[in-house]
Amino acid sequence: MAVDYDNVLQNIGEFGKFQIIQFLLLGIGGIPGGLQNLASVFLAADQQFRCKKDHENLMESLYWVSNYSFGTNDPVSNYTEKKGWDYQCTMPINSTLKGKVNNTVDYVECNQWVYDSSTFESTIVSQWDLVCDNKWKVSMSTSVYMAGFLTGCIFFGAISDKIGRIRTFLLCSLLQVIFGVGGALMFQYGPFSAYVIMRYLVGTTTAGQYTTAFVMIVEMIGPSWRMGPAILMQGWFAIGTMLLAFIAYFIRDPFTLQLVIALPIILLLSYYWLVPESARWLIAEDKYKKAQAIIKTIARKNNHTLIGINVGLLDIEVKKDDVSATCCDLLRMPNLRKVSINVFFQWFVCSLVYYGLSLGSGTLGGSIYINLFLSGLIEFPAYIVCCLTLNRFGRKKLLCSSLIFGGMACLACIPFLGNNDLMPYAITFSLLGKFGISASFAIIYIYSAEVFPTVVRNVGIGAGSMHARIGGLLAPQVIPLNKIWQPLPSVIYGVFAIFAGAISLLLPETLNMHLPETVEDGERFAKTGTCQPNDVPDSDVELA
Repeated sequence: MAVDYDNVLQNIGEFGKFQIIQFLLLGIGGIPGGLQNLASVFLAADQQFRCKKDHENLMESLYWVSNYSFGTNDPVSNYTEKKGWDYQCTMPINSTLKGKVNNTVDYVECNQWVYDSSTFESTIVSQWDLVCDNKWKVSMSTSVYMAGFLTGCIFFGAISDKIGRIRTFLLCSLLQVIFGVGGALMFQYGPFSAYVIMRYLVGTTTAGQYTTAFVMIVEMIGPSWRMGPAILMQGWFAIGTMLLAFIAYFIRDPFTLQLVIALPIILLLSYYWLVPESARWLIAEDKYKKAQAIIKTIARKNNHTLIGINVGLLDIEVKKDDVSATCCDLLRMPNLRKVSINVFFQWFVCSLVYYGLSLGSGTLGGSIYINLFLSGLIEFPAYIVCCLTLNRFGRKKLLCSSLIFGGMACLACIPFLGNNDLMPYAITFSLLGKFGISASFAIIYIYSAEVFPTVVRNVGIGAGSMHARIGGLLAPQVIPLNKIWQPLPSVIYGVFAIFAGAISLLLPETLNMHLPETVEDGERFAKTGTCQPNDVPDSDVELA
């Protein structure tokens, strides 16, 4: 008789000493995700700038100068309004000319600039003069990184299924060090295009590293304990965010900052000896002897006795079904298609708002370092609330309430934007928005693992994650819209989050429900909320 691996975990310990140690080790492996994904908060931060004056020594120039130091009698504030130049992108053709400037004075476009280095020694803005006609390249560089993250989720997800989880994790860690150092070197010595390519490659390896660590944690924990660690794994990402803010406060040089967040990752190569391969993956690949050895190790460290179980009899039929399933199966039937599109939209919105609020920490005013640190810190109460309430109130209600709460908080900060006296209120509401969206991000992963049929579950979660990366890719393009109208990004985040929360009520509840196995079950579940007429609650939910 076939034996399910989750039943084996119930015999050897679902979440014992072995799993706790591995959770801590692999969780540390999730910290680089927060470090790298939000590094552009500092690497691509805005710097105040002005045109370099005629005959000015660029190496000795100071950003702050008198309004009259360009040889005019009018304040700088009048130039843009009356004369057509702003001393950021254009200036009078003879800026050393003394006397009254009139409307007939010609102006030229600037080709050299002086930057304010009081907060940042330099960023990609000052390193490659990404201002005026080239300012679009700043947000583009962050979107390219997010495109790399999307690529890494797909590419290294397939690689981990071929060569194993731990080998993929180690490969990604090694490549992340190489590309991270390469990015630092390109920042200091190379062209902008080479730097962007390196950041793209860092994104791919960071995605592979984080998602592989997440999968390993989920695969080694039994079903009755799986939800909590799966949610709290995202807390390690938040630790990376907080650590980044702390490091960047003391290291204002982007070259050194990139080295500091990249080089320590090489320590993760020690996991070759510390973290075993996923027994679940080994069984799926018919490597029973290796799986048997790992299962014995788990039982011994958890102080459990391994009752004679023939690992060769473990059921791998689901894995075979998953290989033949495609995303088209999620869209083939009308009701399952509606649910799938709804879930994909939830992923998209969660990522768009999450990264929009995180990457936009510096646009709120105040200290960019404190803002980002608090942005990471606020995630922990969100994850704790999810762990305490998901099995009590259900997935759908909490997903809806967290999205609407986050969206309303984003809208609530609008009246306070741009007013230094009211800045603390804007930051507070932004953090409340981050609280709500962090909770919804955690919930949508749990929900996706339950609502999709078993035969297309991995495909469904992968497709959802892909839509999330699209949201993350677009977030850097939303932030600069504050130049058009300062509250516009907050309006976009708020409207999208509230709308997503509203349509989440159209989804079926999955708490304590028998979960769908086949596509036909999924269609019935999407239509009626049950898999069969007399549905029996399923207490052993398989998360992945």
